[in-house]
Amino acid sequence: PSQHTISLFNNGGFPLAYSVILEETAGRDGDRFLGDVIDSYPSFPDSSMGMLFNGSDLYVVDNAQAKLKIFNTVSNTITASYSIHSRPSGIAWDGEAFWIGDQGGYLYKYPLASLNSSNSVPVTSFKSPTNGIPSFCWMGDAFLMNNAWVESGNTTFYRVNRSGVTLETYSSNVGTFISQIAWVPQYAEQKLWAYQNVRDGDYFTSGKILKLSLQSGSISKTSEKVFHDNQIAFSFANDGKDL
Repeated sequence: PSQHTISLFNNGGFPLAYSVILEETAGRDGDRFLGDVIDSYPSFPDSSMGMLFNGSDLYVVDNAQAKLKIFNTVSNTITASYSIHSRPSGIAWDGEAFWIGDQGGYLYKYPLASLNSSNSVPVTSFKSPTNGIPSFCWMGDAFLMNNAWVESGNTTFYRVNRSGVTLETYSSNVGTFISQIAWVPQYAEQKLWAYQNVRDGDYFTSGKILKLSLQSGSISKTSEKVFHDNQIAFSFANDGKDL
């Protein structure tokens, strides 16, 4: 661990009263700060529009190839690939099956047994209330979702069950272009996180990682961290400890 020296000086003629407050700001390894890049994967699939962690594997939605790919973060290789529907976007696991969206706002259910390399067939689907590219996560009892391409105002969020019925609607103050959201049940507080693309004029210049607070009827931003990617991003996941 690093060492820091604190020096106190008293140049007056009276006794000095002082207090020192020490705060732990490092990451889980003790030498990292919030927002530090821990690792990178040069062989990660292109055109990713959604991913999930499962141990050292990432389940990645490849939009261009209409595939669900398994990417191993240790070997930095793709270990499996399954065909899915066209224009896929977003992925969630509800404890029984994968749910993968498309750019028309539909979500498709794929149990593990339905996945194969040439022709995976979903067992059911529903139309989401997002009216566009869906960003969504599983909260343990329902989906939370939003339109990933809101260009003005503030994003509206929806809590939706497996049948596509909207259970609750949330207003927000988070702004636009919330391309991915993640629910992290391991965290005692701040379970909801999001990735926000930042546009300057006609171009996306960077992104932000947001901490969100979910209350009855509303979602608000509690903090943000600028993440300097070099293009628009649609993949965001949490392994229970890190993003």
